[in-house]
Amino acid sequence: MKILFIKSAAVSSGSKSTEIAELFINEVKALKPEVEIKTFDLYGMEPFPEQDRDVLNGMFKGESEPMTALEEEKSKALYGFQDDFLAADVYVIQSSLYNWALPGRLMTYLDGVMKPNITYKYTANGPQGLLENKKAIHIHGCGGIYSDGSQQEFGDSYIQFIFKLAGVELLPTIWVEGIDFNPDAYDDVMKKSRELAKEMAKKLLA
Repeated sequence: MKILFIKSAAVSSGSKSTEIAELFINEVKALKPEVEIKTFDLYGMEPFPEQDRDVLNGMFKGESEPMTALEEEKSKALYGFQDDFLAADVYVIQSSLYNWALPGRLMTYLDGVMKPNITYKYTANGPQGLLENKKAIHIHGCGGIYSDGSQQEFGDSYIQFIFKLAGVELLPTIWVEGIDFNPDAYDDVMKKSRELAKEMAKKLLA
């Protein structure tokens, strides 16, 4: 089993969702030592490839019009994530909710790996996922309470949409939430999240 651990915490320390995600990874390793784990720390990568004008211009050029050297260089940097993404059996996605959405580098990363005819294809009956027999789990940190659906958010909802579109089976999201609005709940939230992480690790390997 190959696990791709996608970290998108912009802070170098203190991320509660990162703590829970790393606990989940360590629990999986303890239960199945032979598992292979590759980590992409998106905010630890410098320089980080962007989906800028050069990449988009190159993407829409036809076979009769070759990309410029700069377009090709930037495209290879961004789309170079695809090999490791496609090789993985399991995706562990860690994120925090920023302005009701996902961190910018995580969105850019997903733009680079989620592509037509690679992760999904269009058919007469609508999009069809191409990533069969793969699983994912999202570990998501939020200052408020969003898991109950009482507030709109575009973080976990996007992860659910884009991975299901690609045909990936998603385990229940681990929400690490509510501590910013209620600091007194820190111990209870973290205890619950740790227990759920251990439970989901067992479920992944079942």
